[in-house]
Amino acid sequence: MAYSYTKIFGERNTNTNYLRRLVRANFRVTDLRGKTIWPFLKIQELFPDDECLRNWFFRKTSNRNLGWKHKLVDAAQLGQTNLVRTNQVAILTVAKNPYSWLLSMHRRPYHQIYGGVRPSFDKFLTTPWQVVEREDCSIEIANPVALWNHKNLAYLELQDTCRSLHLSAEELLEQTENVVARISTHFGLKRRSQTFVDIEESTKDKSKDKSYYRDYYLNERWKAKLTGDQISFINEHLDSGLMNRLGYTWLTSETCVNA
Repeated sequence: MAYSYTKIFGERNTNTNYLRRLVRANFRVTDLRGKTIWPFLKIQELFPDDECLRNWFFRKTSNRNLGWKHKLVDAAQLGQTNLVRTNQVAILTVAKNPYSWLLSMHRRPYHQIYGGVRPSFDKFLTTPWQVVEREDCSIEIANPVALWNHKNLAYLELQDTCRSLHLSAEELLEQTENVVARISTHFGLKRRSQTFVDIEESTKDKSKDKSYYRDYYLNERWKAKLTGDQISFINEHLDSGLMNRLGYTWLTSETCVNA
């Protein structure tokens, strides 16, 4: 089975850009882009708060690229696409620790900034998530925690239908070379060379590099930013079965006080 393409799905702020660059650096496959491409990006710069162009782009191109990389994936729907049915595309999905992800999502909330104002973290946690068209989500999302539940449950369901490979943002940072080897073994992808190639520079912030992110996430520096009440709210809304399946540890207020 020879795959010609790769497709990466992951919620916002889960290292999808890093994974994409890692795959491109190590494998001889074509990436199915999961975000708006040039020249649409140049036009979008003129209307940065307008979601219509991005939605239109994926409405017109989803048969060729399988849609927005941050969308709520539908395993049955993807399984019926020609690219998946004919085993042309290797699908990778990625999750991130829900607590650190929520902090990252609040820092870069995308279209959830209303009137140019970012809400407080407490307000962010308790506000329903407003989906966009390209998210392919017809259900109401009660809050960002529920968004994490829905997206990651869908990724796990995708494994059974499309033989995708589910990864975590943390293992990408901690065991990068092993992750590349897993991808190679799982899909039988042809390597560019016998030498593993890593990406050290940040894809979003040039003042930071991989060592910074390894320290921040693997040593869980982000814990100090959470309060006991915030942790209680998050825990109340997290899917316990999903947490167990993904192997993430539940936090308590005491855990973060000692961080």
